[in-house]
This record gives sequence, structure tokens and C-alpha cells, in this order.
Amino acid sequence: MIRIICIFSLLLFASSCKNDTQAPKKTIDIENVVGSWDVIHSTRNNRVANSLSNAAFIITDTTFNCNFLDASQSFPYSFDGKDIIVLNPSKSIYSVRLLTPDTLLLAAEIKNFDFKFTSVKRTQND
Repeated sequence: MIRIICIFSLLLFASSCKNDTQAPKKTIDIENVVGSWDVIHSTRNNRVANSLSNAAFIITDTTFNCNFLDASQSFPYSFDGKDIIVLNPSKSIYSVRLLTPDTLLLAAEIKNFDFKFTSVKRTQND
């Protein structure tokens, strides 16, 4: 009898466990990414990157520009709902980690370093 109760309890416990499959991630509309973004905090390999204190991203419908690589050239890009794939010689990929109306968090691997950029959207008054 105790064996049956233990088996029943085990089955009940196993069936009540939360399903580990994740819901598909919400994709981001490029219209929300387009704009001029000033970097307010950046890290290189999880250490503050003070040398990027004046960094900025300018993203239009068709081009991506950052003022700290490739002599501030603009390049075409593609966007798959989570990654900005810059069509520059190094094929840079910037992953959108967080997007709110005024904040953009990007992560990228650049020249074998892991970078994270926290930026704020410029207002028309800036």
C-alpha cells in the first residue's frame, strides 16, 4: 500500500512540474530601433569601457552607423527581429537585448571582445 502511495505521489509531483520549454521570444519591429542612440554605458569583456564614452549609433531605415568603428562609415544592414547584421567587411552582428521607447541595449562581439552598449534615444531637442 505504501508503495502505491509513493508511486502515485511521484507521478503527481512529476506531472505538476512546470514545462521547461520557453515561449518564443517576441520579435522587435525595426521602426522602434531606427533613430540616433547615445551610449551612456559600455562594457568590454564585462569591464567598463571608458574609451567609448562618446559612442553613438545612428540607425536609419537602410543604414547602420557607429562612430567608433570603420571611420564612422554607414553600412547597409539586415534585421531579423533580434539581430542587426551590419553588411560591413567584418559582418558585425549587434543583438538587441532590450528595447524600450528611450533605451536600447545591444551586445556584440567585436575583434574577439564581448561588448555591451546601453544607449538612450536622442530627442529632437538634443
